[in-house]
Amino acid sequence: MDECSVTHDYEDAVYRIRWLTDRGQTMNLLAPGTHRVGSDPRNEICLTERGVSRLHATLHVSEERCDLEDQGSKNGSTVNGRPFERGAVRPGDVLGFGTARCVLERVERNDVELALAVDWSTGGRPTTRLGGTSRAAGAAPLDSRLLRCIDHLLRRLRMAPAPDLDGAVADLARELGLRGACLAEWPSDGSPRFLAAAGDVGTLPTREELVRAQRLPFDRSVLVATTNDALLTAQRSPQIRPKDSGADDPETADFLGLLVSGTAGTTVQPLLLATFLRVLRDGLEQPETLHPWLNASKDLRLPEGIVAGVSSAMESVYRQVAMLASDPVPVLVLGETGVGKEHLAQALHDHSARHAGPFVAINCAAVPSELLEAELFGIGSGVATGVSKRRGKLVQADGGTLFLDEIGDMPATLQAKLLRALQEGEVTPLGEAPVRVDVRWIAATHTDLDEAIEEGRFRQDLYYRLAGFELRVPPLRRRPEDLPGLVGCFLQEFGRQLGRNVRGITVKALQHLAEHPWPGNVRELRHVVRRLVYLCPAGGAIDSAHVIEAITRAPGHSPPTEFELGSTGLEEFLEGHERVILAQALARTGGNRTQAAKLLRISRNSLTRRVQRLGLEAT
Repeated sequence: MDECSVTHDYEDAVYRIRWLTDRGQTMNLLAPGTHRVGSDPRNEICLTERGVSRLHATLHVSEERCDLEDQGSKNGSTVNGRPFERGAVRPGDVLGFGTARCVLERVERNDVELALAVDWSTGGRPTTRLGGTSRAAGAAPLDSRLLRCIDHLLRRLRMAPAPDLDGAVADLARELGLRGACLAEWPSDGSPRFLAAAGDVGTLPTREELVRAQRLPFDRSVLVATTNDALLTAQRSPQIRPKDSGADDPETADFLGLLVSGTAGTTVQPLLLATFLRVLRDGLEQPETLHPWLNASKDLRLPEGIVAGVSSAMESVYRQVAMLASDPVPVLVLGETGVGKEHLAQALHDHSARHAGPFVAINCAAVPSELLEAELFGIGSGVATGVSKRRGKLVQADGGTLFLDEIGDMPATLQAKLLRALQEGEVTPLGEAPVRVDVRWIAATHTDLDEAIEEGRFRQDLYYRLAGFELRVPPLRRRPEDLPGLVGCFLQEFGRQLGRNVRGITVKALQHLAEHPWPGNVRELRHVVRRLVYLCPAGGAIDSAHVIEAITRAPGHSPPTEFELGSTGLEEFLEGHERVILAQALARTGGNRTQAAKLLRISRNSLTRRVQRLGLEAT
């Protein structure tokens, strides 16, 4: 059979109306057909506003046009403020029924179909809709699809406490653009049964039907493929061999198979499914052969409220965290702002032998340099008039873990003192004798320490002391597989927090989020999703317009990286970059304008004027 090639035409569009009055920003999707508008609850669109008749008007919708017909209502219907009795209405027209007002819109179908749905009846758990995430036009080559399918499968097999077979089958169906897929078992001494399923695949063939249709050498891996609900003659994969001499006997063999269904014209290459099935079988029977490091990370717990990434890049990070937790070696966590470096430091502490001790964190960039020494090392009594004794962070962390965030911004004068504390295991508070401390050192930075060392801004010997092991956290833009899960969990979190039951997010909206570079990483994504929950109508779904508005208004909005003559004005281009730089400086200093101005090497007054001019105060 030929390689799978499935296309989904999202060029077609659908009509919807967006209400503008007392109903708030709610939406009504207008499927082809007749929609009655009025105050009677039996109408497809029921309005409770003043001046609306029981049957006020009807909307006749087809694929190509939308017609409005007033039904002799007492107060009449209007289009763009003018009385209207019957005729075609166009996208952008404002329709009036009594005091109710709405805008007719024409939107792409994939900006209506949900990619992620949140089921609030089950506590707001986000679920992925198979139909909303089908592959777009231009299927990828078999090699890349096979690698992605196997990568998804291995991650599902590693999930604790048991492999996620439903998720594995859903991943396969989504990757191949199928209507549905299932994993089934045909035992020699019983009836066939589903093990996992996603979408619609119809009914399972009996054992006898399977044997007659396939005519394959029997093994516990049997490939079954269907298209348009008709059983095909599946081809035997040369990679799948009988496991023992008895496996060729159809009377005694237990069959494990895949049943897949697609749309007209869908074809599936047997080799891909056979390879998927073989890896699945081996993974279930001998998990250690596929992932010998499984036990190293399956019990890893992230801090409460943190969403774990599912990408292979983040799983590699989690494996390293699990292996390093019990080792007292100092760890240097490297990654851009907002990737979650402190959360990983907390996980290292929670899984270490010091978990009963304190976890003390300090942001070296957020504390003014003149106060940082006292914060780290403490102050003795009687150092100065009116200054009380204070325990430093190193003493507070005794017996536990000290996390030094943004270590690359530590002033050079303090680096030598910190190095001595690392080497000697003691600190000297201002005005007091040295104190012995026993701490686990974890540091983090988003800066390039190699460059800082070359420029003399960071001590090389301190770097070697802190970097017993380097843990590199990839930015969000390099692990797009994590985006849907993060968005779904944040929708759930903020929906509950704000009391807004958002139905989900559309395919096109999720595509817009995936195309954004996310300079602020997961922290920026949380900020944007929270804004999306505010922007979305109650009970509605987040669409691409909401995403564009939320990202454009966010302080981390990324301007174009290259200036193209004629495409934009110079002032607009420079203003976009200035906005990003100022927002990053304020984010790094926790909103402290004095420290942000120092980072930018401008005066505080100049920073304030720029912030006001760019409207950053409101974000």
